[in-house]
Amino acid sequence: IFEIIKSSLDANGCIPLQRVEELLNKADFNLEEETGISSVSELMQELEDDFNLETVDNNTIVRYLHFKSLPIGIENEPTGPISDEEQNNLNRKIGGVIRKLLKESPDAEAKVPLTALGQELNSQKLKTPNGEKISAYLKRFPNLFEVLTIGTDTFVRNSEDKNIPIKTASTQVSTGSKYVSMYIISDFAFFPDYKGTMKELSEIAMPDGWFILPNASERNPYLLLDSAFKRNFALLVNKQIKEGGTGIIMRPDRAEFNTGFKSIDGKDIIAHFIFNQQRDNTRWQNWVFSYFSYI
Repeated sequence: IFEIIKSSLDANGCIPLQRVEELLNKADFNLEEETGISSVSELMQELEDDFNLETVDNNTIVRYLHFKSLPIGIENEPTGPISDEEQNNLNRKIGGVIRKLLKESPDAEAKVPLTALGQELNSQKLKTPNGEKISAYLKRFPNLFEVLTIGTDTFVRNSEDKNIPIKTASTQVSTGSKYVSMYIISDFAFFPDYKGTMKELSEIAMPDGWFILPNASERNPYLLLDSAFKRNFALLVNKQIKEGGTGIIMRPDRAEFNTGFKSIDGKDIIAHFIFNQQRDNTRWQNWVFSYFSYI
C-alpha cells in the first residue's frame, strides 16, 4: 500500500483518504481480496502501526507514520492526449517492468499479477494517460499485452509469450485429478487470508530464527515466518508417519495441530481448522483455517 501511495504523500507524509482510495483503485488493488477488509478507513485503522487517520478541516487525512522527508511530492496526473512517441515509449517501459517482475518472481506462464504491475508502475512514476485504469489501458494494445482473468485474479503478460499455455481453473477441472502432497500445508487446508494469518501468528509467537522483514516495500514481510510455518508442518507430518502420535488431530468436523511455535509466555501455539463444506476450484482442501490458540 505504501508503494502505491508514496509518490502522492505531501511534505508531512500525509494524503487525503479519498486520494488513497483513488490510487488503490487505479493500481487495480482489490481491497477485499487482498486484505479481507472492505473499506480503506477500516484498513488504515487495522494498520495502526504504519498509518494514522486524522481529521483536518472536516477532511479525513492518512498520515504515514514512518515518513522520513522522502524526496517525493504531490503526484500530478497527466491530462490530455499523449503523442504516439510518448505512448510507444510508455508501452516499452511497461513491457520492461513485466520482464523485471518475472525475473524477481519467475512464473512458468510468464504472467504477473496486475496488482504487482500497478504497484511497480506507480513506484517508477509511470502513469497511464488521463488516469486510465491499467487493465483498460493494456487491453487497448492486444498486440503488446495480454490481460488474463483466472478465477478471481487478474494477470498480465507480454504478447510475445502468448504461445505459452495457461492453466485456467476450467482446464484443471477437466483433468479430473490433482496431485496433493501430505507435507504441504496449503494442500492440507485453505486459508481465506494467508497473509493475515501470518500477521496474526507474528503477533503472538516468540521470534525463534525468524523476524519480520523491516522494509515497508517488501511484498511478503512474513517470508521467514511463512517458511518456518510450512517447514514445521512438513516435519510434523513426517514424524507422525514414522513414529505415530497425535501431532495432527482430526475429527469429523475439525482438526488441529501444534505449529511448533511458542507464545511470548512459552505456551504451544495450536492451529485450528474446520471441515470444508463449501468447495470449488479455489478452495478444494479438506480443511479451512479457523484460528490460533495457545495452551
